[in-house]
Amino acid sequence: MAETAPPARATPPLLKHLNERTVLETIRALAPISRAEISRRAGISKPTVSLALQSLLDAGLVREAADAPGGPRYGAVFFEPVPDAAYVLGLDLGTRFLRGAVCDLAGQVRARQDVELRGADADGALLAICGLHESLIASAQLPVERIDGVVLGVPGVVDAKKGTLQLTTPNILGLEGRAFGDELREQLGHRRDTRERREPRGCGEHWAGVAQGVDDFAFLSVGTGMGMGLVLGGELHRGNHGAAGEVDWALAGLAEEVDPSADGVVALAARIAPVRLDRDLA
Repeated sequence: MAETAPPARATPPLLKHLNERTVLETIRALAPISRAEISRRAGISKPTVSLALQSLLDAGLVREAADAPGGPRYGAVFFEPVPDAAYVLGLDLGTRFLRGAVCDLAGQVRARQDVELRGADADGALLAICGLHESLIASAQLPVERIDGVVLGVPGVVDAKKGTLQLTTPNILGLEGRAFGDELREQLGHRRDTRERREPRGCGEHWAGVAQGVDDFAFLSVGTGMGMGLVLGGELHRGNHGAAGEVDWALAGLAEEVDPSADGVVALAARIAPVRLDRDLA
């Protein structure tokens, strides 16, 4: 009697998603790259890499590369990402300016624009965001359906449970306690992600900036206020209440008045510099 093969074990959806994401990130970082090298770099078996690659190929996120990284191919097939498979629209809401850009999956900027807010409140900021969103898509000449998501950086802490903004800047009235991200999703109709301003910048430096290859670092942002993004173990660290890195508020308990803005830092440096110069000349 012939033996029957045991039924194939199904891969749980979450594990399948994680494998595909790992393979995609490996290709993005090291393309053009072969199947065997993906397996070695990502620490995933070759059969699992093959399954993930097929899903990514079917989705149009990766493709076979025309060029090898150098040297003979020995029959190997190399893969690379498809930059224009989808696009992400990033927005940064500041006190004086609203900045926006459209990027492809390779991180290349396809369109970028800045809008001066001129003292707008939360309602005015929402209108400006919607207007800049439309202007960026038109400027990049992209169909709306190719925009995979919208990420908005805001000057405050996002309550992960309620989706509301906390510890916001007083320079934009009406943000505190407001479910700004939900309102934005209703207006734009896209999948959206609302984050503190420091978070997208820290992630950007880790992926394509000065912190590439560094899994533990702090990103300090000095503008109208001061903020810090913490990346620990390669992941963004928000803390128990989502306020990790809010160094602006850490200064509140000091007896002396401290201005954590860019202008304040410049003024502080101007006060300190003459003192040190006098000491050097003494």
